[in-house]
Amino acid sequence: MSGILSEITGENRAMDDGARGQIVRAVKMAIQDGDGMSADSREGEIVRTFLLVDLGAAMNYLRGRRGSSEATEALTELAPEADLESDGSSGGRGMLSRLFLLGVVVGLGYAMSKRSESVGETVGRATDRVREVADQTAIRSGEAAQRTEAVAGEAADRIEEGSEMAAERVQEGGEAAAEQVRERGEMAADSVQEGGEEVSEDMERAADTAEDAEEKVEDAESSVSDAADEAMPDDGEDDEESEE
Repeated sequence: MSGILSEITGENRAMDDGARGQIVRAVKMAIQDGDGMSADSREGEIVRTFLLVDLGAAMNYLRGRRGSSEATEALTELAPEADLESDGSSGGRGMLSRLFLLGVVVGLGYAMSKRSESVGETVGRATDRVREVADQTAIRSGEAAQRTEAVAGEAADRIEEGSEMAAERVQEGGEAAAEQVRERGEMAADSVQEGGEEVSEDMERAADTAEDAEEKVEDAESSVSDAADEAMPDDGEDDEESEE
């Protein structure tokens, strides 16, 4: 922005210098052309010169962005030259020319001062606008940084929460697996114990059955022995009877 303002100021300064040079040359030519004229004719020629001066150059000079001091300086350069030429040729009859030049100086100085104030206000508004844009840019940059920081914080919080949830799930899954292993181990131990008890009971029943069988064998042997004993006396009696 400052580079653009500097470029515009340089262009306006060049335009002001060119316009001021054209005005000075026009007035000098009018004064030189009026050397052989009478005082009245010479004054009229000067007036016509100011009226017929290049309007484009004058308007460019009035639209320039330089201060009223430069405008006054430019017009002041015209006044002494016109006064010297007038004093040398007419001997004090150039009062009207001096008054006219003085009025032109005052009028253009006032116009340039107003123009300078307007240009100053324009430059001030442009500067304020640049500052406002810079402030808005800084504010937006700060807001963007805050939003970025907030988004990063939210992402970090989400990652942390997700990690905690995953760790809790892994812990819960490990505890559940350990509980299942423990339960299955207890069930297997119970099954083995129950199976051992059943085998023990079967063995006890088999032992009881063997004892019963042994008792039955003993009973059978006793019965056979008794039967044999009973049979033995009968044989003796038969022998005795046969001897008789």
